[in-house]
Parts: sequence; structure tokens; C-alpha cells
Amino acid sequence: DLSTLTNINGRDLYVSGGIQVDLPQITEVVNTDGDMLWQTSGVGSVLSLPNLTSIQNGTELGQDFRFKALDGGRIQLPQIEHIVEPLRGNSNGRSIAFEARGPGSTIDLSLLSSFEDLHAGGLGDGYQDKSPQYSELVVADGGTIQLGQLRSARGVAISLDGTLDVSTLEELVDGHLNIHTAVAFSRLSTIDGSDLDLHVAGVTLPVLTTATNGWLKTNGNAVDLSTLTNINGRDLYVSG
Repeated sequence: DLSTLTNINGRDLYVSGGIQVDLPQITEVVNTDGDMLWQTSGVGSVLSLPNLTSIQNGTELGQDFRFKALDGGRIQLPQIEHIVEPLRGNSNGRSIAFEARGPGSTIDLSLLSSFEDLHAGGLGDGYQDKSPQYSELVVADGGTIQLGQLRSARGVAISLDGTLDVSTLEELVDGHLNIHTAVAFSRLSTIDGSDLDLHVAGVTLPVLTTATNGWLKTNGNAVDLSTLTNINGRDLYVSG
């Protein structure tokens, strides 16, 4: 029973074997030492932080704070409304990342309304070349990240091959979209400094008016961009 814990700063957490860990007293967490990883794996394995309202990464080069739900595991963070990877310390190679991989794997971020990485700019390990690195929202192999309130993403790479509700997203700035499943960006009107890599037909952008300073690859898939009025600085790669 860990229900009395009030401080887990700097602590990695691994939950497996179909057990549930509840941490109701934790209201904030800070990455105080290198990389941090919270991971659940296996059906029935649950990490629940029902009152966590603040997630903060560290300030050193290459520090990552990663949340992974794998093979049916679940991570519950239902009170997180805002996440910011700020400009302080050495922000190169830092990120906050969420990954749900495999059927039944779920991360609950149902109240998240904004996700900002203010020194983002690349995929992969920014620690090696001391470069900016995106924060991430990744669903793969049928995993799910429960959203529903997200309006703004900045410096975030979104990789979609599962379930991720992007219907409320209104703007993406300095980010990356890697889309492998048909999805509707119902409210997305502004994309700036962000790359779009479409690997499937059926992606809809019905209110997109501004797509500036980045690139778009269709990879042979049709996409309706008839609402666009501004593509200044945008590279376009159309094939197929």
C-alpha cells in the first residue's frame, strides 16, 4: 500500500503483473535526477494518480520524463490540465513524452487542454547532438491516449496509429504530425512551423486556413486542403 506517499520526485515507477498502484496523495511531481520513466505493462496493470495536477521536467541537458502504457497497461492522470517544458537551464534534448502501445494500453489525459515544449525541434535523441527535441504524444499498435480537451500543442510530435482524440485541437505550433490512421482534425485552423506526414487516406482538416513554415507530405494519399488561405513558407510534397 503506497497510498500515504506524498513525494515521488525523481522516482521511476514500473507496474506489471496485473496489479494496481494508487497514489492519491501525490499532487505534483518533478524530475530531479536524469531521466524518469513511469511504465505499466500487461492487462490489469494500473498506475493511478487521481489528484496529480503538475508534471515538471528537470533543467539539465537531455532530461526526459516518459510515461509508457504497454501491452494493456493503464496510466491514469485525469487531473492534468497543462503541461509545459519551459525555457530554463539547458533545454536541449529534453522532453516530456506519453506513449500508449498495444491494444488496451491507455493513458488518461482527459482534462489536458494545452501541451507546450518551448525548446522543441527534432525527433529522436537530442541528447546525443545537444539539439532541441520534441515532446511527444504517441499511440501505436492500437493503444489509446484519452484526450477530449486539448486545444493547443506547441513543440509536440503527435504520432497516431491508434486512438487519440484530436477533434478539439485548434492550433499546432513548432510540432510534427505523423498520421497512420484516418482521423478528423475538426477544429484545427492553424499549423505553423510544423511538419505533416500523412500515411493514410481519410485525414480531414475541414477548417484549416493557415499552414505556414514547414512541410506537408501526402505519401500518395488524398487530402482536401481547399479551406487554406495561407501557406507562406510551406513545402509541399505530393505523390501517388
